[in-house]
Amino acid sequence: MNLQLHQLSPLKLSILCGLLSAFLNFPSSLYFQGTVFFLLFFLLNFLWLSPLIFVTLIHGKRYGLLASGIVSGIGIGFTTPDVALVTFILNSLPAVYCADLARREDQNSGTPYTGLGKVFSKLCFFYLIILALALTVLFNQNDIEETAKKILTNVGNQDITHLSHTFAVLFPALIACSTLVIVSVNLIVTLKATKRISPVIRPYPMAYDIKMPNYWDIVFVISLLLILTQHEMSAFIGKNVLLLSCLPLYLYGLSIISSRLKHLENCKIWVIFVAMISVFLVWPAMIVILLGLLGPILKIKQD
Repeated sequence: MNLQLHQLSPLKLSILCGLLSAFLNFPSSLYFQGTVFFLLFFLLNFLWLSPLIFVTLIHGKRYGLLASGIVSGIGIGFTTPDVALVTFILNSLPAVYCADLARREDQNSGTPYTGLGKVFSKLCFFYLIILALALTVLFNQNDIEETAKKILTNVGNQDITHLSHTFAVLFPALIACSTLVIVSVNLIVTLKATKRISPVIRPYPMAYDIKMPNYWDIVFVISLLLILTQHEMSAFIGKNVLLLSCLPLYLYGLSIISSRLKHLENCKIWVIFVAMISVFLVWPAMIVILLGLLGPILKIKQD
């Protein structure tokens, strides 16, 4: 199988990956709706970006964009050009972008495991730019909140006034964070799956090996200042930017904790425990984020 993949030309592999990605996207689940295969294709739908990442890792961003164009073209036939364009900007383009970054990090870095933190940081920054442009130029705050409330209302009929307000205020950042997590998961899954196919693709990174640029501290502080202005639109932008900036800071804080626990006998279990507690509870999550925020300031280095 590995030999057959390498025998395919970049163009053929791009077309194959584009068609596979489009098939794993929404049309396949629609075709099998109501059958025993629906759950399988629903789960595979979550990994529809993996073929795009795969061809980018092997042959570069040019062929990744070609495969993404095939997905967008097929998507227009099932939805509308607007939906296909949004899907391309929020999903396909970032997937190709982060895969290309990971590929260049592999080629330019002499030591393993040092590049994926920067890749994740740049991916977060990509969504930060989209978020800032969308909130300041393209969309109105009231329209965003109304759309979020309609989406949440369709989920359930119970009284969700407080939840609806919180969801509406943070709706742009929640969309950005969810798509960012999806792209990141697809990248990690693809890296693990293709480890044996190409030796230049790095294996799955350990948490304590991830490095994070310091400019996220500045983004975090700026978002807090925007919230403190008490101007309605500035506070709205600040809250969404703050939520997005918490992701790389959380990852960096978790990597510091992992490096401190790696000498323990069951270090992986402890790291998983800390991650699960911080995901489900607010205060542990805030402590991890604060550690990631103060790490560079207090010179808390990873071992």
